[in-house]
Amino acid sequence: MGIRTIVAPAAKTKNDLYEELIAEGVKRNFSVIPEFRIPALPTKGNPRQKNIDLVWARRRAVHSKHATHTPCNNLCHWDLIAAFEIEGCNVNVKRIVAHSNDFAWLSSNWAPNLIGAVALYTQAYDRRWLVKPATAAAQVVHRKSLSIVSSSFHIIV
Repeated sequence: MGIRTIVAPAAKTKNDLYEELIAEGVKRNFSVIPEFRIPALPTKGNPRQKNIDLVWARRRAVHSKHATHTPCNNLCHWDLIAAFEIEGCNVNVKRIVAHSNDFAWLSSNWAPNLIGAVALYTQAYDRRWLVKPATAAAQVVHRKSLSIVSSSFHIIV
């Protein structure tokens, strides 16, 4: 299976998605890192930082404990392969567009081969979840049909 092929996990909850994405990343021999902090698309010209929910990455070089620390961002040390934001299927479309814009900026500036994806969960047991299965299915279909979906940006469930 090529790196450009991201298999949509057969999952429903946020925890199921994390479990499947972590297992798939490990299976592909990537480092799987949660809450990966990166520079992000500047807002009104101001620098911005963002934590990506989960990334698949490869370490650029081995660093010893005794190496001189050079201030930089995480991308000085890691090559990003894939980045995942995990959202409920009822997430506002504007948030998906914002993730897409952040991933496009990241790809243009730091990670040219990045695959970005928003993984949508359709069930939650750890809080009040009022989305009915039929509604969740319709929301998933709608979000997967957005024009921002491309070969480098995916919506998975």
